[in-house]
Amino acid sequence: GILSGFKYANDSGMSEASLKKTLGEDVFNTYKAGFADYAKTGITSILADNKLSFDEARTAVKFGRDYGYDAQKLADLTGTDKKVFDAIFKNYDETTNKIVDSVLGADDVKTNGDRIQRALALEKKYGFTDEDLAKATDFTVDQVKGLLNPVRNFESDYKKLLEDPNRSEDQLKTFLTSSLQNPFLKEKLGDKLQPALDELNKPPRERLLD
Repeated sequence: GILSGFKYANDSGMSEASLKKTLGEDVFNTYKAGFADYAKTGITSILADNKLSFDEARTAVKFGRDYGYDAQKLADLTGTDKKVFDAIFKNYDETTNKIVDSVLGADDVKTNGDRIQRALALEKKYGFTDEDLAKATDFTVDQVKGLLNPVRNFESDYKKLLEDPNRSEDQLKTFLTSSLQNPFLKEKLGDKLQPALDELNKPPRERLLD
């Protein structure tokens, strides 16, 4: 309850002040104290041997992200020097960059479609975010999302559109045209999507004769 409450607040963009108002001060303070104990125990465990593995750094970074805590907030919460968290975040960023470089720059990655596929696999395997990939490449976060979201959402968006009785041909054309502009979808599904788009682009009389 402690963790899910704070994570829900962060995911929904709720400030701690709003959360306090929602829960009431006494309940909020109880949650806050329990949350701090949990955080301190987790971070102490990570730092116990004075060696920081990438998995440990990733755990600490994910913890901070999930609950909306940067290095300073984590330091304040756990009573730990901020330099400790600066080092954890630095370890995470440097290792992430090396992993992304090695995967996206591999010899068998030859096309933009390959890169998109590998980028999605990286996010799934390591829990990397679009922000992580943007940091490790020359892309902005919006550019990363622009390349990955059409692939992530293609199946559900296409199904929803096809099942919508009120959809128009123009909506379907726009969706197919946009999908074919994505390198991965064009490489993997172009032989199916392009004929469907070509058919929609035919004049009604020509379609009737076909």
